[in-house]
Amino acid sequence: MKIFIPVVGDQLRLTHDITTSVRFAGQNKRFARKLADSKQLKEGDDIEITLRKNTQLKVERVYVRQGPGAEFDSVTFRIGKENASGLPDGRFFLPIDVINTLDVELVQNDVQEKPESFRVLVERLYREASIEERINDTYLDTAFSEFDSLPSVLAGNITVDIKQECLRVRKAVNAMLKDNGIDSVETLLMEAKKHINADKFAQFESRLDAANMSMQRIQEHAATTQYPLYRFELKFRNGEPLIALSSYERGFLEDINNYVLVAHTLINTLTEKYVHPVKTILNLLCYTGDRDSYGRYSNKHNYSPKMVIKRKDREGAVLPRDAFTDNVLTRTKSDDHGYVFHYELNDRTLTVSEMRKEINSLQKELAQ
Repeated sequence: MKIFIPVVGDQLRLTHDITTSVRFAGQNKRFARKLADSKQLKEGDDIEITLRKNTQLKVERVYVRQGPGAEFDSVTFRIGKENASGLPDGRFFLPIDVINTLDVELVQNDVQEKPESFRVLVERLYREASIEERINDTYLDTAFSEFDSLPSVLAGNITVDIKQECLRVRKAVNAMLKDNGIDSVETLLMEAKKHINADKFAQFESRLDAANMSMQRIQEHAATTQYPLYRFELKFRNGEPLIALSSYERGFLEDINNYVLVAHTLINTLTEKYVHPVKTILNLLCYTGDRDSYGRYSNKHNYSPKMVIKRKDREGAVLPRDAFTDNVLTRTKSDDHGYVFHYELNDRTLTVSEMRKEINSLQKELAQ
């Protein structure tokens, strides 16, 4: 006895001709109408068909039961256009007893493995690494050695408007002071001096003065409003866009942050309730101190965003495609962080949305 056990998704090729019939019933009706052309059909009518050698059929549904309903046991096939039997394309089912008279061979489809993404590569290297290699992060060497050898497609700077940042911080600090009954930074210093040790106060005053002078220089003398945050390079690996990031020196950003930190510390010495600090761009880009996040994004709606992959020395990172929607440097969705980033190239300046479109366009070109 010949028993044929098909699997949904299999592509089968007939090795001999066979003549059978398609019944005008259920899911066969649409296909049967194509066969009958203009002929009127009644429920249960059989239409003879010949399936020729080399006809390919794809298994779409297998219906097998025991006991009541077993008479409906069948396999549904899809036959494509320009098939060897000269039949119309469509879906039709044949009873199991007919199925078991078919002489077929399984068509081996060429399954193309999906290229390994950069993140998957790094994760695989980590799994295969020894404990010492994991501790020292030397397992990253292979991935970054390959990345560094890739050609650069685009390069430039990621910038933010530094003058706007100064104005925003000043307004936010003034609003924080007024909410707590203090009309200016000068008044804050006068009041804080009464409550803080003279030596300690002198340190606070010096830091605040230095930060204030730095912000004034930015607002009055900066040649350009766009302040470079990162150097970037766009590369492609197996069709995947990857952005390399390296940080610039951030003296001005640290001065702006100092202005906020000192004002925040002083105001909390004068109030009983805790006053939350004003957020700065340095808060956005760094976790604590000098630990650069390279643009990681998170808020209450996004608890575990995809992160950049940092180099072993932490002096640079790669932003993979799967992290674009979670990173403030590539995220196009409107956020609450309040910053507008730009990609400065040699010949033009792009917004984040324009840069994403440029990346998509280049990706399509490379795929052709």
